[in-house]
Amino acid sequence: MKKIFILFIVAFCFFTLNNNVNAQEKVTIELFYGDGCPHCANEKEFLKEMLDKYDYLEVNYHEVWHNEENSKLMKQVATKFGDTVNGVPYTVIGDKTFLGYSSSIATKMEDAIVDTHNTSNDSVITTGNNTLISTNTNIQNDFISYLNRIFTSIIKLLFGL
Repeated sequence: MKKIFILFIVAFCFFTLNNNVNAQEKVTIELFYGDGCPHCANEKEFLKEMLDKYDYLEVNYHEVWHNEENSKLMKQVATKFGDTVNGVPYTVIGDKTFLGYSSSIATKMEDAIVDTHNTSNDSVITTGNNTLISTNTNIQNDFISYLNRIFTSIIKLLFGL
C-alpha cells in the first residue's frame, strides 16, 4: 500500500510539473505588414479579436513598406524558417509562419496560437534594435526527458522491475 501511495505522489508531481514546463506563459505574434495593404488591415482586425480572446497573447507589429530595417528583419525571419516572402502580411506564431491572410488562414493562425501556448515551440522574437533572436526550448525538452528517466527508475525500484 505504501508503494502505491508513493507511486501516486511521484506520478502526480511529474505530470503537474510536465504540464507547467510545456506551457508558454506568453505567445508572441510577429506581424510583418504594409501600410495601406487591405489584407494586412483585415489581419490586424483579426489579431485584435485574438488579443481580446486570449490574455496570454501579444503582437509585435513591423511595418515593412516604409521601414527598411523591418523589411530586412522580415527577410531574416523568412530565411530562418525557409520561406520566400514576396508580399505581406507575413506572420510568425511559434514555429509556424503564414503568408497572406484569409478566413482559412485565420483559422490556422488561431490553432497555432493555442498550440504554441500549450507546447514549447521555438519562436522568433525581436529586441528594441530588431535583432533576430531564436528562443531555445531544447533545455525544456531535455529536462522533461530527465524527469521521464527518473520516474521510470522510481517505478522500477518500487516494483522490483
